[in-house]
Amino acid sequence: MQDANSDVLSLGRKYRVRHYDEYMKMNWVTDYPKVKIIPKIKVNITQTGIIS
Repeated sequence: MQDANSDVLSLGRKYRVRHYDEYMKMNWVTDYPKVKIIPKIKVNITQTGIIS
């Protein structure tokens, strides 16, 4: 998605809300493809068993 310069997860909007001053100093269109994104995943197993 970054290679295509596509922000389908709205990371720019979330970044703008949390770090507005920094966001206004940068050019999101040119800087987004260079951003290193490290996903954090949390899994919560609610049930186990056979699926029918």
